[in-house]
Amino acid sequence: MCRSTTRPSRKLTDDDFTYLNPSVDRDSGDIVALRTNWMLPPHAVRLSTAGVTALPSPVPLPRCPPR
Repeated sequence: MCRSTTRPSRKLTDDDFTYLNPSVDRDSGDIVALRTNWMLPPHAVRLSTAGVTALPSPVPLPRCPPR
């Protein structure tokens, strides 16, 4: 476990998603990751103290099949 000695940790999300392959954006310091849950395929997002922002996708996300 890596602990920061310069800043305390902060909770960035409070949702039912899983975040995969997180990485720090060198320009902004935000975290970019793939966000997914059982209803949506993985899609790129930016996590910051302001919240979660979906990043543009090269293809549209698939729709869930009708019930």
